[in-house]
Amino acid sequence: MRFVFIAVSYFLLAFGTMSPALGGEGPWTLKFQCITTESRIFEFEIKNITNIQSKINHRLLGGAVIQLDHNYKSPTAGLFEGVFTSVTHGSHRAWFQYDILHSSLKGWGKIGEHRTDCTITGKKAQTALITKDVITEANFDRNKICFLALAPVDVEWDYSTVGGRDAIKEAKARGLSLQDCAQVLGRSSNKTLINTSDERSRITKNQMICSKALSKKNTWETLTFLQKYVDQAKARGFSERDCSRILGDTKVASKSAEKVRRHLYYDICNQALKINMMTWDTGNPYSRRKVKEARNLGLSEKHCARILNRKEKNVSLAATRAATLQVSTLSDAEVCRNAMGNDGKSWSAALGWVSYVDKAKSRGLSEQDCAKLLAGLNNVASSISKSAPQPSQALIKRTQGALKSLGLYRGKVDGVHGVESKLALTQWQKSADVIATGEIKAEQIARLESDAFKRLAKLQAVREEKALKEAKERAQKIEAENAKIAAEKKRITEQANKAKKAIQLRNRHSVAVIVGNRNYKGMANVDFAERDANAMRKFVLEQLHYREGNIIDLRNTSQAELRTTFGTASTHKGKLYDYVRPQKSDVIVFYSGHGVPGLRDKRGYLLPVDGEPNRAELSGYPLEVLLTNLSKVPARSMKVFIDACFSGDSPKGMLVRATSGLSVKIRQPKSVDNKMVVITASKGDQFASWDEDAKHGLFTKYLLEALGGHADKEEFGGNADGKVTLGEVKDYLDEEMTYQARRRFSRDQHATVNGDLKTVLSAY
Repeated sequence: MRFVFIAVSYFLLAFGTMSPALGGEGPWTLKFQCITTESRIFEFEIKNITNIQSKINHRLLGGAVIQLDHNYKSPTAGLFEGVFTSVTHGSHRAWFQYDILHSSLKGWGKIGEHRTDCTITGKKAQTALITKDVITEANFDRNKICFLALAPVDVEWDYSTVGGRDAIKEAKARGLSLQDCAQVLGRSSNKTLINTSDERSRITKNQMICSKALSKKNTWETLTFLQKYVDQAKARGFSERDCSRILGDTKVASKSAEKVRRHLYYDICNQALKINMMTWDTGNPYSRRKVKEARNLGLSEKHCARILNRKEKNVSLAATRAATLQVSTLSDAEVCRNAMGNDGKSWSAALGWVSYVDKAKSRGLSEQDCAKLLAGLNNVASSISKSAPQPSQALIKRTQGALKSLGLYRGKVDGVHGVESKLALTQWQKSADVIATGEIKAEQIARLESDAFKRLAKLQAVREEKALKEAKERAQKIEAENAKIAAEKKRITEQANKAKKAIQLRNRHSVAVIVGNRNYKGMANVDFAERDANAMRKFVLEQLHYREGNIIDLRNTSQAELRTTFGTASTHKGKLYDYVRPQKSDVIVFYSGHGVPGLRDKRGYLLPVDGEPNRAELSGYPLEVLLTNLSKVPARSMKVFIDACFSGDSPKGMLVRATSGLSVKIRQPKSVDNKMVVITASKGDQFASWDEDAKHGLFTKYLLEALGGHADKEEFGGNADGKVTLGEVKDYLDEEMTYQARRRFSRDQHATVNGDLKTVLSAY
């Protein structure tokens, strides 16, 4: 089996490097798939094969020789048969048969004695044929046009090829009839010339056919429009050598003819002599036939060695004994093949072959016995093909589909019973306890398809069971993930509730005063004051968790309400004072509305909705009194946020008739424990802007963002510890509010901040 593996490898190399000799309509590309009994698969391709009907004679790199003759059957079928000769393992038979349909080739064959099976598939590329345009451009004369238009021998139009049909059109266009072309070519009008009994006329026509069918190298022509002559020659049973002899008997010797003869002698001697030696190669039938041809041409071993330019070499005794042993152990068929003449019916009279005649006679073989034996060998391939009819493409596809369902075949369901499908079928046949031949039998298909159906049903049940199992696993996984998410949500909720309770516990006594003055009498309103107050109320309730009953909510507040809540210059014990638990209450005071400067004392005043901006000293609430009274409230901490400016201006115009340059400086009262924090929207001479898109005061918007956690983020300079300090709020307002005021309104707005920058204002 090892040898078959080596033989196949050599054969692949030989076939892959063979030189095309004959022409067709286009080059072929063949794909071979071979499999040994050890289930080894070999695949290879042969490209640019000009003629599929050429002989193969190639010497391999390792010294082995592959020699195949082509047995012409028809333009759509053929057979290659010959030998593969290895230097170390001797000769082994190889043969392939094929069929051609619509430029596609399919075939099969064997190599060696160990049933190395091969399948062949091929495609033929289409090449340009001689067309009418080509004929016209070539400006063919009448003789050439008629030569292409008429059949090779008969006096009739040749419609068998595209080139012939175009030539007929051109001939008719030139006014040439069938008889005119016959006269131009010197042919008779008799249409049975091929069957004529006149030997002289027959020889003349043989010469004419062979002269057109053979190329200058004494090989079949490869041109498309000359293939009809090649077919005619083959139909008459002529080989290339036969045509060469027919033409050799009539042609005048010339330099070109001598070159052809030298080429022919070189080819014969190269196959007749042993590899790199000067003695005849009689180790296989093919080489012996070539030796016989060489001797018939009068060539000796020395003549062939001289033609091949070989020098004399010393032949070992072992090699000589091996060659002698091969000759002495020839079979009857091999003896007859060398003893019979070219006609295969009588003994050969050529010198050097008498010994084979004597050998045949010594074995009791007559001329008739050898003739019958050789005739039987010539029909081996045809008998093999007849005994093993090829299955239909539909049957092959059914087989491939069933094998694929069984998981034995992974190729394409293409109707080609190749190596892979044969291997798969062999495996099934072994498992089914039937003879494992790898061949498709109709009686086995029903059982094969039944096995495939059972396997598919089993696979379907397994798939359904697997799908059900996977569905359960997915449901369990989803349930586990949902439980995990629910547990995480519960943990977060509990943590949030715990934090909320801690904040609620801390702020259960905290108090907030929220003032939103929008609707002023006799002056411009503060459009977003109530929205600012609502946003601050929401922040105090939801994030700081103040009790709703501890929020003093004042909207559109009068001067009396401000005094009642925060007290007056003579007493600080207003409503807020009454709400506070000493050292237990955190207090937030938020104001959104107008602020104005006093024209006489230049102090800042919160303007009630019933106040007059030009008489702030009489109708306003002094900012200094507010901060002084808040500092006297016994709260745990005090935070004051004022979204108002004290420049006398507003987004809707001036509130105070005053000269430019009026400003107010806010002074925070001195506190013993430094518990108060005060943040206002702008400096005394700056403008407090409104955000029309957010519908809030610009200060309130960014103050709430800062207290909500933005100011604690690292991107704004915070330390991300979950607590917002006064310093972080100041940095955030300076970074964001001041930038937006400059970019959107082209004005400066800097918040004023008083208090310890480390004071924590909120937690999140």
